[in-house]
Amino acid sequence: MPKPDRSNELAERIRRVSAKLSDGAKRVANFVLSRPEDVAMLSAAKIAEAVGVSESTVVRLASAVGYDGYPELRRAVQDGLRRHLDPASRFDIFMQDEVELDVVARSLKSDIADLVITQRQLNLDSLNEAVSTISSARQVYILGGRSSFGLAFTMYHHLGRTLHSVHLLDAGRGDNVDQLARLNEQDVLVGIGFPRYTRVTIELMALAAKRDVQVIAITDSAVSPLAEQASIVLTACCSADPFANSNVGALAVINAIVSKAAVTNKERSVRSLNRLDQLLRDSNVLYPGDTERFGANEMRESAGSEGGGSRNGRSSRR
Repeated sequence: MPKPDRSNELAERIRRVSAKLSDGAKRVANFVLSRPEDVAMLSAAKIAEAVGVSESTVVRLASAVGYDGYPELRRAVQDGLRRHLDPASRFDIFMQDEVELDVVARSLKSDIADLVITQRQLNLDSLNEAVSTISSARQVYILGGRSSFGLAFTMYHHLGRTLHSVHLLDAGRGDNVDQLARLNEQDVLVGIGFPRYTRVTIELMALAAKRDVQVIAITDSAVSPLAEQASIVLTACCSADPFANSNVGALAVINAIVSKAAVTNKERSVRSLNRLDQLLRDSNVLYPGDTERFGANEMRESAGSEGGGSRNGRSSRR
């Protein structure tokens, strides 16, 4: 299941207790729901002043809807807003939020949390279906705009080392439709996008889907606009502290796809990695003495471990 939208969660909490709230608490609740951008920035005292109630009324509302005080309620509002605000507004929230950690420690902690949430919510059946679809495709096309372009390139680079016919779509070239012209029902388009979503990515995914191309989405939610265009959806948590989406969750999903695809297609992957490794050595591309971090030998060992051993039932590790 995708990570719940904290703003929707707050609205539901307020709805459940609304009949029991005092008139003053109801005014605070209406302020919270109608002006979340202000709540994200304001203290309890400022909200009380704006609504015309006591500060204790604001605190009581937070407790009534199940939060441990107003700061936790405000963080719930911030979490809901942060994913879709412009970068400058995200940064303002980040700077005004009451935090115990310095910026670096908070950023690292947030990335770790993204990975934990991504692992928890990732649907392994969907991931295996995506790998099977990619492995059997005639051509694999990968698309991502703005900050997701780096993710798309990473997936293109790693998949291309073990699978043939992997292509990176570049929406910045201006010939988007031309790049899709050769796709048919035997091909796969992987679209990658996170808030704030890039319009051209969604439009190209929709166009591919209309041509019966199999479409896979890597995005933040099963209800994102990218997911609406895809038959297979893989979700990754992406926090946005202080102003830009964190890509660590998405990278973890991409790495999982690449690893699973390589192991699933072991023999083809080993051949491809051997050819690439030899070409890199012959062309003197790598720094002298350096070797491929994930070469054919590692591929054989990983595949043997994944499959429980070699054909004769013994482990392939030596």
